[in-house]
Amino acid sequence: MRLSLKSLILSALTIAMVSCEREPMAVEANVTPLSDYQSNDGMVALNITGGKAPYTVAWSNDSVGPEVSQLSVGEYIATITDALGNTITDTVFITGPQCPVCIDRDARSYQTAIFGEQTWMVEDLQISTDKDGFAVQSFTAADSLGGGTVYSWIAAMDSSTESMAQGICPDGWHIPSVDEWKILLDTVAPKGTPLSTVITTLSVGFVGFYNGDFQNAGNSVSFWTSTKSHNNAMKIYINKNLEKPIIYHENVNTAISVRCVKDK
Repeated sequence: MRLSLKSLILSALTIAMVSCEREPMAVEANVTPLSDYQSNDGMVALNITGGKAPYTVAWSNDSVGPEVSQLSVGEYIATITDALGNTITDTVFITGPQCPVCIDRDARSYQTAIFGEQTWMVEDLQISTDKDGFAVQSFTAADSLGGGTVYSWIAAMDSSTESMAQGICPDGWHIPSVDEWKILLDTVAPKGTPLSTVITTLSVGFVGFYNGDFQNAGNSVSFWTSTKSHNNAMKIYINKNLEKPIIYHENVNTAISVRCVKDK
């Protein structure tokens, strides 16, 4: 059975139309997380298919092209446009390294981060019981003041006076010495680094301090060290109006914030 010329032409047109249909654009992201929290060495490589090449790629951090590098932890949005003007977007999340889990005796877990050879909590401690199950004296600010929990040095150290004592930190963690704090600050904020970097990197909240009531909330925060100084103890003081953190001494009865560092 022979096809008519008209049928042959229609068949050819149908084949041509089908062959002109393009696959819709699609994108697959190959993500490389940070090697540690100081490196900012995250990378993304996009594999784009469909649509019509060439493609242009614009990123939310003002980078261009299918491959971007030197990324910090965060969310990045890629807008991909093909030669016909069709556009799709893809959201990519850059994560940090896999960090140790930190869980206190109240079963509360904390975010942690690796800084050089140290691993720190990047949240303030909020423990309510000591290792023997007794209540720890603490003071918690109202939500309007940031909601942070603060402790006297005696309570934070669980009555120990030894440098790097566990205190009320979870097992495997301890109250950092002033030297450990110095190492952290030198790693996070070498000379010339703006204070905002310290605040962001360490997730610093400004709960102030407690001495009968909460004071200077919203402007400053202090963190205990396990280092004694005569009748006082050393602390790290961060104030929004200063250029950098200050290492100073504090009355052991004043209640301030606590961060823990992982045992080596």
